[in-house]
Amino acid sequence: MIKGYSDLVLESRGCDPGSMGFKARFKFNTDISSLFPYINAVAEKPLYFDKPHYIKFTFNEFHYALYPDNGFLALVENRAHAIEAIEKLIEFLNDIYSRKDSIKPDHKKFKHIPALDIYKLLSKSNCKKCGFQTCMSFAAALGKGEASLDKCPDLCNLKGENVIKLRSMLFE
Repeated sequence: MIKGYSDLVLESRGCDPGSMGFKARFKFNTDISSLFPYINAVAEKPLYFDKPHYIKFTFNEFHYALYPDNGFLALVENRAHAIEAIEKLIEFLNDIYSRKDSIKPDHKKFKHIPALDIYKLLSKSNCKKCGFQTCMSFAAALGKGEASLDKCPDLCNLKGENVIKLRSMLFE
């Protein structure tokens, strides 16, 4: 059970001057890493990483990155907004903790694949049918887990060995 958090710090988004909102950084009062496989099973758009050990996901329209004893949240308007979001997050995590016996944990970890490695195996037709402007941008999205192979209509036209390599790279 998570009882609280501390050390809340708001940081401006230095890489995006002029944008509204802050990132929030905070510490949990306990190690929450045992919840990561359960969060991975129930959260929206989770990405579970091995090194370093953390999980990213969306909850209540916020983007979270949780590490064993701390977390990050984006984007909040002010300190009060961050506190409200973190308190709802803790409720969500405690709910997961209380339902652990009824949730099948998902231990599958996301493995980043360099976009160029994926691109080399695609058709390079830049047909845009996948929703991306180029095969390279599609490859980058695949590498970050933000797209799926089934979006590529040219996949059936690729050499069989390329499809096998792509699937093994992305689904190990």
